Amino acid sequence: MATHFSGLMTVFRLLLSLPTPPASSPLPGDTTGGSGGGGHSVPPDLVRRGLSVLEASHRTGGLFRFPPFAATWLQPLLTDALRGLAEGAHPLTQEEVHRLVFDLAEVDHRAFATEFLPHFLGTHYSWLGAEQKEALLAPWRAGTHLDVPTFSSFLEALVSDLSFFRAQANAA
Repeated sequence: MATHFSGLMTVFRLLLSLPTPPASSPLPGDTTGGSGGGGHSVPPDLVRRGLSVLEASHRTGGLFRFPPFAATWLQPLLTDALRGLAEGAHPLTQEEVHRLVFDLAEVDHRAFATEFLPHFLGTHYSWLGAEQKEALLAPWRAGTHLDVPTFSSFLEALVSDLSFFRAQANAA
């Protein structure tokens, strides 16, 4: 059973993973080169089915709070979902990604805001300056538990601000 679950999670991460950014538009200072998707194209329905299984398992059994799941899969799934949202690189709708990220972050909103997000920005957007990172993180410090609409608006602002900062960096 554990082997099958691990295989399912590996496939789902692959489905969410980003293709390598095109060489013609590199991100300044970003040495990660994507998360290894290699430019594959996955049918959106397949990704949605995988997401549906994860969400159903979470709703019925608290999957995202299950300690072995949280220790192994929470951070990688959050990373893949946020990178895909920021880069527009996976077939899920914005609402689907917002809900997935909310459900994953809900396990510990405080840790999401104070540990995960700073690590995520530092690792995947190393070209951001300290003031830019602070501007991106400031809204998340306001509350330790957010409702879905507020959380979604914060995600939209994060993605929009990342896009703006990227455009500034590329223009420099």
